[in-house]
Amino acid sequence: MGIIKDFLPKYPNRTDDDKDKLINEKLDVWKVYAKAREEIRKSGIVRTNRAPEADFSEWIVMILLNGLPEYNPTSKDIDITSNGMVIQVKSVSKSIGNKNGYKLQTKDKNNKRASHYAFVWFKDHLPKFVFLVDYNQIKTYKKTQIHISDLRVIGKEIFRF
Repeated sequence: MGIIKDFLPKYPNRTDDDKDKLINEKLDVWKVYAKAREEIRKSGIVRTNRAPEADFSEWIVMILLNGLPEYNPTSKDIDITSNGMVIQVKSVSKSIGNKNGYKLQTKDKNNKRASHYAFVWFKDHLPKFVFLVDYNQIKTYKKTQIHISDLRVIGKEIFRF
């Protein structure tokens, strides 16, 4: 419970002045984050306000595979097209100590358009690996989660940071 325990308030009986001071201190830190998010968006490597790792992952895969982004809002099954491949990009960014992999969803197994899945694996908020997996491997995968060790078997590592 280390991370959760550290997140919980250490002094629950603060005065209103103490609360205001604490909130303003943390707001200053949050402003740095917000400015960084805006700079990342201006740079063109993210295009939405969702988790920046997701957009950054799409950008990385697009660059690595000389692909094009899929901008059709009704086409939620794919993110990138490249050399005849239709690629669903998944970013995997876990909290420190989280040993879970990417949890396969029913929609992953039933994707009617993707020919490939690309997994961009993050550690400590930075990308570490990019794997490309043929969709048939996803469709027939028996486990409920995919870990890096699994990707090395069912896919191909296309980049390591």
